[in-house]
Parts: sequence; structure tokens; C-alpha cells
Amino acid sequence: MKACETRMRFSFVHKIMTFVIVVVAFALLNPAPTFANIGLPMIFLTFPFMLVALVPVIFLEAAVFERQLHVGYRQVAGRVAIANAISTVVGIPLTWFLTVVLQMITGGGSAYGLSTWWTTLLAVTWQSPWLLPYTDEFYWMVPTAALVGLIPAFFASVFIEGHILKRSFKTTDAATIWKLTWRANRLSYLLLAGVSVAVIWLAQSVMTK
Repeated sequence: MKACETRMRFSFVHKIMTFVIVVVAFALLNPAPTFANIGLPMIFLTFPFMLVALVPVIFLEAAVFERQLHVGYRQVAGRVAIANAISTVVGIPLTWFLTVVLQMITGGGSAYGLSTWWTTLLAVTWQSPWLLPYTDEFYWMVPTAALVGLIPAFFASVFIEGHILKRSFKTTDAATIWKLTWRANRLSYLLLAGVSVAVIWLAQSVMTK
């Protein structure tokens, strides 16, 4: 029975990962027009950035779990690394895909300009998954949209990692694992948000000179 359940879970995860990989590969390899015409799908930038950020994020989150669970750091780091790798490879593209769908079906594919403060706000929040081609403003819009995109990514990461880690740490009660997952992700996403804010500040400083 357990072997059957394991195979079913593996098959389900495999199908999800295959779907996500196909979507990302299409987005990255499809010879589309230039961004000046189609805007900027933020997955082009956020996915590579999150892959690079995996290393410091794993170290940070593993430290949180190791300190609270009093388990060997290497043992904790391995489990946290697996959970983070899955949440990044699956969660980030899937979250982006769903937010793009939401953006498009609610009218976010149309340009409303940047002439007022509220249309400017909408352009980097509601329309943040797929930025419209305001290319002259990309220097601040891109890092701002990346910052906004961290919000749904955070919840996706907590959801995915929590389910994986509560199975990895079977001797620890699930409530503790969920609590630590929230805490660890709060710290790691604050770090990522700090990087985004720093890029926004740097871009503004350079471009307004």
C-alpha cells in the first residue's frame, strides 16, 4: 500500500514538474518579438534570480530549523535544500503562470498608461507578472514588479516546503514544522525583498543623475 501511494505521489509530482518545465521552456526558447513590442514576462528575470538565490536561502533556512530542532546541520540542510529546490523549480514558474492568467482574464493585458499615480501603481502590481512595454521606465518597473512578485511566491514556497518538510521530519509534530517554515521563509523573503529594494534605489540613483 505504501509503495503504491509513493508511486502515485511521484507520478503526480512528475506530471506537475513536466508541465512547469514545458511552460518555462516555451517562454524562454520561443522566438517571440522583442520586449519593446510584447512587454516583459517577469519569469525571464525572476526564475534565474531565484535559482541563484537558492544557496543563501538554503543556508539561512537550514539555520532556522537546526537551531529549533537541535538536529545536525548537514541533515537539516539536505532536507531544506530538497524542499527549496522543489518549491523553486515548481512553485515559482507555476505561481507566475497563474498570476499571468489572472492578470490577462481581468483585463491586465491592456495598456492604461503611466499618466496618473494609480495607473502607474497598477502597472507594477496588477500587471507585474507580465510588464507592458513601457520600456523607458523598465529601470525601476522591473525591480518593483519583482518585489511585488515575491508576495505570491512567498505563500507558494511556504505551502510547498511545509508539506515536504513535515514528511521529512516525521518525529516532529506538523504544527512545529509549519511554524518553522513560516519563520524561515519570512527571513529568506525579507532578504530577497531587501535585494529588490536596493536595486530600485540604485536604479533610481543612476537614472535620475
